[in-house]
Amino acid sequence: MTTSVLIDGVPAPLFFTSAGQIDAQMPFEWPGPLAVSPPGTNAGVQVTVNDSISPVLGFVSSAVAPGIYVAINANGTGQAPNSPAKPGDYLTVYVTGLGAVSNQPADGAASPANPLASATATVTATIGGQTANVSFAGLVPGSVAFYQVNVQVPNLANGTYPLVITQGGVQNSNKYQIAVSN
Repeated sequence: MTTSVLIDGVPAPLFFTSAGQIDAQMPFEWPGPLAVSPPGTNAGVQVTVNDSISPVLGFVSSAVAPGIYVAINANGTGQAPNSPAKPGDYLTVYVTGLGAVSNQPADGAASPANPLASATATVTATIGGQTANVSFAGLVPGSVAFYQVNVQVPNLANGTYPLVITQGGVQNSNKYQIAVSN
């Protein structure tokens, strides 16, 4: 089966396809909203499977749209109430949607390790409403379109707190909780 995806006419690299799912990268080269996008949207996606072409389906896109996949403690364990972080520890937070980077790889290509592909717009974080130092935000070396944010846990009492990643005034779209224990 041959499958392809166009976003406003720009080919999107594919990473997985099945009868019910397609995983594609939003191209770095996406030119931004075009007149071909359906009303009420600013982008359109079209899927071709073998000789069948879908209509253009509209969606709303922005330069950044942070979303958290998972947070990993400094010791390599997953972040959970039975595996809390300590104040001062750094978490590795894997996210999507941080947009433009320095040292940008080609669409569908692995991110470089030297120099790193860092987010070009400032990324900030809070845990429990307190500022959490961000020491790095950018693409994970060797991965494709997968971002990493290194966040230091502020001085908090034992408990579970919301982690918020913000870039360009846009906060992560999903709720993510961080367990902290002194």
